[in-house]
Amino acid sequence: MIQQLFLLMSFLPNYTSTAQPLFNSRQLIAGFEILADAEEADLFYYVPAGLQLATLADGRPDLQILHLRYTGAAHTGDQGAARFVNQLQFRIRREDPSAKELATIKTRLGSPHVRVRPLPLKRIETALFSPLGRTDDRGKAFRKLGSTSAAAKSPTANSMLDLSWRERVFTLRLEHHEAQILQDQVEKGRLALSFSYAYFAEGKLDALVPDGKDQESSSLLTNGVLSSPADTASVTRMIRSAALPMEVDLKKWPGIIRSVDVDAAEWLSTYAKLRLQCYDFSHELRPDLFMKQVEIKAYSAGGTPIISKLNFSKQAPHQTQQFYAPTHAVQRDASVEYRVIEYQLDGQKRKTDWRTHPGWGIPINISTTADELPFDQRSIELEIDPESWLAQNIEQLTIEVTYTFQKERHTQSIVFPIKSGNSLQSLNFLQDRATTASYQLSYQKEERNLRAKVRKIDSTANYLYISAPRG
Repeated sequence: MIQQLFLLMSFLPNYTSTAQPLFNSRQLIAGFEILADAEEADLFYYVPAGLQLATLADGRPDLQILHLRYTGAAHTGDQGAARFVNQLQFRIRREDPSAKELATIKTRLGSPHVRVRPLPLKRIETALFSPLGRTDDRGKAFRKLGSTSAAAKSPTANSMLDLSWRERVFTLRLEHHEAQILQDQVEKGRLALSFSYAYFAEGKLDALVPDGKDQESSSLLTNGVLSSPADTASVTRMIRSAALPMEVDLKKWPGIIRSVDVDAAEWLSTYAKLRLQCYDFSHELRPDLFMKQVEIKAYSAGGTPIISKLNFSKQAPHQTQQFYAPTHAVQRDASVEYRVIEYQLDGQKRKTDWRTHPGWGIPINISTTADELPFDQRSIELEIDPESWLAQNIEQLTIEVTYTFQKERHTQSIVFPIKSGNSLQSLNFLQDRATTASYQLSYQKEERNLRAKVRKIDSTANYLYISAPRG
């Protein structure tokens, strides 16, 4: 099982946000999407820009593949075996508006005194893919190497992700067979990866507009002043999804790959800590929990049990891993034991039995398993038939997917510009079990805004092919 792709981001809000962006006020200025605020007429938000692979001063992509070769030992669970530990690390940059572009945005909004801020995000989802050594007839043979979902510090509506960062480092530990996929590319002299990401934000959909004007086509701004917003509930929407291709010429930049030999003594002194992982709070998997406590039982040289405790809590959701380093001499060649205590918000406490863990070099992941979760992680590919839509003079199609998560209804929208050549997009979301997802098409035809009938999505579906309705 591949290690989690760690986002080395501390998503701590740098200002108290009561952001209420209006999703249907979106307009494009200076290459950036701008949204108005539902409450404050002089407050606007720009959608965070796309991501780029950072480069060093000499132009080399800031990407590193590290091969650590060592001889196994009892504490790593592979005594007597020689193998590699493989790590992929890369740095990502986000481009935001320059001072000149911000001035242009403010001027277009009607006043140089309006406030323009980055749109606070509620969730960021990322995944890293590598093409396999072959492609099928559709040219889409990719393997996912890792993924993550970084959520806001608190699940409340006013807690958003901090956007003060401009660069972040991603680290991915690969199992041997996964490193072999990259090695096949290395032998060809070119590394090709795809880093996909999606931004999610919370806001409103509706606003009052002048009488006699269509709500969808009417602008919400008049000389930079926002019309009074309707009192509608907030919704969470995906406001941007894209894939960042990362191609590296390994012949031009051979230093991207490094191999390091580590002897057993070095490995023991450096890596003999026990790593514990918990994603229940960062991924908002268990809204019923306040804290998870791990009790670790190791044994002294004389055989006396030594018990230590580590906590993961709702108050620190960004803390997804901790390291247990014994303060006393313990038997590192022996197995360790642990148990988990769950503290629920209603005051109840649940304690597991003691479990035996095979070795110090193997992480303990106490996250709630997929079978224990009250929801499913869904990934659906949406493909359209461009010819059928163009035949009816329809140049843009919007697909709205609605689903239930944590007993609340959510909607994500995907837009297909028919002539763009992009006929396939993917959608990822979490859906409560025993609930039904649906989708609805909207488009403009003969100057009329049309919406198709709402259709259910089968609970097992992972692909939808959508052609234009007849007539």
